[in-house]
Amino acid sequence: MCESMARCKLLHVVHTGVIMLALFSNVYYVNAGHEMTCKNRIALHAPIQICGNEYFTPQNGVIGGSGIPGDPYVIANWDIDAHGNNGIYISGTDVWFVIRNCKVWNATNSQMLSNGSGIFLSYVKNGIISYTTCTHNTFGIKIEASSDIVVLNCNCSNNAKDGIEITTGTTNCLLLCNTCTHNACAGISIKSNFWDFALPANHTVMENTCFANSLYGIYLERTENNTITWNNCSNNFNGIYLVSTSNTTITENNCTNGNKGIHLQSSNNITVRSNLCADDDNGLCVLSDSTNITIAENTCSNNIKGIYIEFSSDCTIIGNNCSSNSDGISVVWRSSVIVTCNTCTNNSQSGITLAQIAHSSIITKNNCSGNLDGIFLNDAENNTITENNCQYNKNYGIHMWRSTRNHIASNSCSNNSYGIFALSSSNNNITGNNCSDNAKWGIYLQSSSNNKIKNNSCISNSDGGICIIRSDENFVGYNTCSGNFYGIYILESMYTYIDNNNCTDNLGGNIIEENPAEFWEPVIDFIYWVALEILVFLTVLAVIFVLKKLL
Repeated sequence: MCESMARCKLLHVVHTGVIMLALFSNVYYVNAGHEMTCKNRIALHAPIQICGNEYFTPQNGVIGGSGIPGDPYVIANWDIDAHGNNGIYISGTDVWFVIRNCKVWNATNSQMLSNGSGIFLSYVKNGIISYTTCTHNTFGIKIEASSDIVVLNCNCSNNAKDGIEITTGTTNCLLLCNTCTHNACAGISIKSNFWDFALPANHTVMENTCFANSLYGIYLERTENNTITWNNCSNNFNGIYLVSTSNTTITENNCTNGNKGIHLQSSNNITVRSNLCADDDNGLCVLSDSTNITIAENTCSNNIKGIYIEFSSDCTIIGNNCSSNSDGISVVWRSSVIVTCNTCTNNSQSGITLAQIAHSSIITKNNCSGNLDGIFLNDAENNTITENNCQYNKNYGIHMWRSTRNHIASNSCSNNSYGIFALSSSNNNITGNNCSDNAKWGIYLQSSSNNKIKNNSCISNSDGGICIIRSDENFVGYNTCSGNFYGIYILESMYTYIDNNNCTDNLGGNIIEENPAEFWEPVIDFIYWVALEILVFLTVLAVIFVLKKLL
């Protein structure tokens, strides 16, 4: 339902943009007898400054139109050397206008916010900038406190800051099919300064080429209700980067070959769907108290980390391909994350990792095979790990270290070195898992107490079905441990309760208990009580002896 609504919203935005272009259809025919096309030869013109509707004049580069929707003012076919200031500056207007087929360059004054832009729109409505080149400026195109602006098929490359910047209360812009490459900061940025109260909002950034920028392909900060789709944001330091942004959809973008493919920080209500985040250091990162994030159907492969979630909550990670990374999906220092139906295979470390007090999360129905570890719980608690495929991993199907109160159920942990391995982990419920055909043990506990191991299938493991070493007060019941070398093997563990297990056809023994700790405990108790009684007896004798001397 949400996906359908998002697509409808996107189609509505595109449809609106098409209507605007249709209303401006006479951009190619300004008046009778004077046909204007993008193939016209451009001529030199001084920098243009329009401050109010009445200044759309021929002296300011207007070659036709009357400023109404069907007949916009047209500024076209000019080559403008800005000589350091703004090339084209329009402010305080609400009539309809088009800037087309212009070349604006050398707007390099960065000392004042209003200067240094190839084209600068401030407090403007109803404008289109199309087929225009804005290169070698501080900003290619800058739009401030304006609305209903379309930027179409422009080249905003090789600028000292951003190719296109939208800021300070600007709303309802469509950026479509622009080329914003090799800029020193961002290809496209939408942001508000911290002292501004009117956030830029309701923008669509679609089918733009934003590669090879020094910092960001597309950058959003303190903005809301945006759609970022079908853009090429490859070969940047960061592909798409969001800070303090809300209610934004990021779909079907190419964010490859950078430091971070897509980065979300302190943002909420974000949907990231069907993007390509490959060959980055980090494919997709969510950091710093981001909430209500949906990450779905993305390809995050050949990175150091495929998807990385830190200090963020209420995230849903569903249907992603996170294969051939160092780590497939990692969730650290946060709670309430759902990880489901993802493919996390052939990673050099773990398919899925929960670490540093990651808690209250659900990991279910993921394919975590062919990794070093299928699923790794490192200092994790109160998580539910169910129905995952954790087969054919080099070390462990599921690996727990210093993890407590987790529910590990109905997972397939076969054909690993160890099916389920727990070290220094307590109060976990390990039930209904298939831990068969492993090179060593089906289930292995060491220094782990108060765990319940119940209804698991631990068949045909080379070393044994279940091994418990120096682990106290564990329950082992109703498991099938057949066809191994050892069925159940317990060493130096106290108060292990073994009940109703099926342990047959194990070569080294069905149930083996070697518990010197349990043997020596009653001996030590006997010695203690005997010594105590002797001490009491000697004390009484000493008191009697002293009393006799005194009397």
